[in-house]
Amino acid sequence: MKLNHLDLSVSDVPRARDFFVEHFDFTCLEDKSEKMSILQGADGFVLVLDKLKITDPPNYPAQFHIGFVLENESEVENKRAELQRAGVEVPSELRKNTRGTMFYFTAPGAILIEVSCR
Repeated sequence: MKLNHLDLSVSDVPRARDFFVEHFDFTCLEDKSEKMSILQGADGFVLVLDKLKITDPPNYPAQFHIGFVLENESEVENKRAELQRAGVEVPSELRKNTRGTMFYFTAPGAILIEVSCR
C-alpha cells in the first residue's frame, strides 16, 4: 500500500504553498483560491494545504513534523544555509546522532519540519 497524500491545515494557504514550491521543489497541481492548494513533490508525494476553518493556529501534537531526507550532510548544511539566506528563522543547530544529521525549523502554517540525511 502506498501513502496517497498528507493534508495539513494552515492559516495562509498561498504563503505555505509558495514556501514549499520555493524551498522544497514542490509543484502546484491545483489552486483553489485561498482555500486549498494541492502540491506534488519530485518523487510524486502529494501535499494538500487546506485553509484553517478557525482563526487559531493548528493544534498539532508536540512532536508532529514533516521530514525531508537528503543524500548527505553537505546537502543538509546547504539547505539550512539556503533557508537562512531567504530569511527563514532556523533556530535549530545541526544535530548528529545515530539516525544521521538533521535540523528543525517551523515553516509557514506552524508546520515543524525536519531536514536530515541518514
